[in-house]
Amino acid sequence: MTQAFYKICPTCSTQTHPDVMFCTNCGGSMQGSPVHGAQTVAYPQNPVPTPVAYQQYDQPVQPPPYQANYQQPMVSYQQPYQVPHGYVQSEKNKVVAALLAFFLGPFGIHGFYLGNNQMGMIFLLSNLIFLPLTCVVIGFFGYALTGLICLVQTVLYLVASDAEFYQKYVVQKSWF
Repeated sequence: MTQAFYKICPTCSTQTHPDVMFCTNCGGSMQGSPVHGAQTVAYPQNPVPTPVAYQQYDQPVQPPPYQANYQQPMVSYQQPYQVPHGYVQSEKNKVVAALLAFFLGPFGIHGFYLGNNQMGMIFLLSNLIFLPLTCVVIGFFGYALTGLICLVQTVLYLVASDAEFYQKYVVQKSWF
């Protein structure tokens, strides 16, 4: 005589058929090894086996309630741009300042535009000093120096972010 097997639910201790994946009483998982608590116990088989097609259970098999250790996937997104403390929207535009520095730099117009009157006056006075010295070779070197400074300022204005441009060149009135 062959012995048939049945499983005991680790949650409610109900006896179920060995092929059932979930408990017919509580819906708990019947899968797993003894580590997970599912136990397999032998019992004597009926002398007349019931065909599998006609075998019925007390309750229909239902999936267990959602118990998996599912974690919501982490979605990476870019943080919105936060305005630095003390930043005030200015009417000073870095592109306008860069164009003024490139085309009218030796006259100091970009310094006056940014509110740095000291820089504007130094460029304007150097332009007035180097103009008569162009008759002598030293005036050309003065214009080359102011032109180089204005070119560097143009690049720095364009490379800086809006907040950095405002803080560094409008608030602090920095040259570089």
